[in-house]
Amino acid sequence: MSVSTLVLLGLAVVWAIVLLPEAMKRISKARSGDSIRSFNHHLSSLQRGNPHASTAPVRVAPGRVAPGPCRPGPWEPA
Repeated sequence: MSVSTLVLLGLAVVWAIVLLPEAMKRISKARSGDSIRSFNHHLSSLQRGNPHASTAPVRVAPGRVAPGPCRPGPWEPA
């Protein structure tokens, strides 16, 4: 083997060491593109972060109506 062949082979090995981890990361990221599973994972993370957010009591001033689900008015179809 000549010196130039060894140098080129060495450069190819160095480039492979540098580029392969990034390529593998991109491939694994593309495979985990299940958006529903990802959404559920993020949602459960948020719920664990603040478990009492939806169960806190709502304080309402006297004479006011507590916020709740929207109901159609008499002029809107049900």
